[in-house]
Amino acid sequence: MWSTGLASLAVVAVVALPAAVSAQDDGPPPAADYRSALMVSLQNHMSAVSALAAGEVAYMGHIQQHASAVNGLATMIGEAFPEGTAEGSRASEDIWANWDAFMEKLRPLQEGAAALDAAAQAGDADGIAAARQAIMGTCRSCHTDYRLPPPGN
Repeated sequence: MWSTGLASLAVVAVVALPAAVSAQDDGPPPAADYRSALMVSLQNHMSAVSALAAGEVAYMGHIQQHASAVNGLATMIGEAFPEGTAEGSRASEDIWANWDAFMEKLRPLQEGAAALDAAAQAGDADGIAAARQAIMGTCRSCHTDYRLPPPGN
C-alpha cells in the first residue's frame, strides 16, 4: 500500500516529466547554448581588451587577464561544435558539411588569441593592437561564412 506522500510524489513526477521534456525540446541543444556562452564570453573579453587598449578605461593591469581568457576561449571553441547542434542556433549546417574549411577559419582566431595573450603579458601595446585587429577580422570572416542571420532577417 502506498503512503500518501509517495503517491503524491508519483503524481508530481507523472505530471512534471512531460513538461520538463517539452521544455528541453523548445530551445537549442545544450551544446549550442554552451557554444553561445563561449562566443558571448569571447565577445565580452574582446570588448574589454578594446576599451583598455584604446585608453577608454584605466585598468591596464586587467588586460593580461582578458587576453588570457580570450586565448583560453579560442582554444575551446573548436570543440564546441559537435555535429547535430545547429538546430535552434545560428550555426550554419555548412560548418559540418565543410568541417576542414571551418577548422581552417578557426586557426587564425587561435593564433591571434595566442599572439594577443603573449603581447599582453609582455606589455607590448603595438602587439596587442595588431593581434586585436587580426582577431576581429577572423570573427567577421567566420561569421560571414558560417553564421546564419538573426531570425526574421
